Amino acid sequence: MKSRLIIFLAQGLGVGRIPVAPGTFGTLVGLPIVWILWNFDPLTYVVITGLFIAFSICATLKSGNS
Repeated sequence: MKSRLIIFLAQGLGVGRIPVAPGTFGTLVGLPIVWILWNFDPLTYVVITGLFIAFSICATLKSGNS
């Protein structure tokens, strides 16, 4: 169950499994996150973005080992 959750998150909440244009739909998932973060001050924006990147790397590495 845990590995399925990690794969689900690594695939952008399942958007990576869409057969047509998964990257385009992945961008649509990311846009609301950017719009929300845009309202923070620049330092907070950079820190939260860095945390998202670190989480993404960890999720991707763990999903590859499953």
